[in-house]
Amino acid sequence: MNGFLQDIRFGLRQLAAKPGFAAAAILTLALGIGANTAVFSVLNGYLLKPLPYPHSSRLAAIGVDYTATGGGYFSMSVPLYELVKQDVSAFSSTAIYNYNRVNANFGDGSTVVSGAVATGSLFRVLGVAPALGHTFTSAASEPGQGWRGRH
Repeated sequence: MNGFLQDIRFGLRQLAAKPGFAAAAILTLALGIGANTAVFSVLNGYLLKPLPYPHSSRLAAIGVDYTATGGGYFSMSVPLYELVKQDVSAFSSTAIYNYNRVNANFGDGSTVVSGAVATGSLFRVLGVAPALGHTFTSAASEPGQGWRGRH
């Protein structure tokens, strides 16, 4: 222990003898630690931390990648989803959703809101309950049904 304390005192004397070098070393360490912490925080939040759903390790998102032909990445079309739902037995439950931006009318004005169009099984697949109200019925997922047919 005595040798360790002597090494610490010697290091401090060397740093005090060269304050410019000491400041540069401390600044470099601080920047490196700060950058490392920032990168880890981002990676932890987006890649390492599990999704906030029960059995999130069993969830999978499937889409169609058209980037090679100049397109983008898209979720499945409804006909393709129906084929996968009927023909692939590897999934215990399936759902499809698509984000949308729609105009919502409130009294005398309207505003653009973000939402999603989804099949009735989405809540069951995610293992969550709606905050208010009830989930969709299976009839609401049938073509021509749901909120579009109501006024």
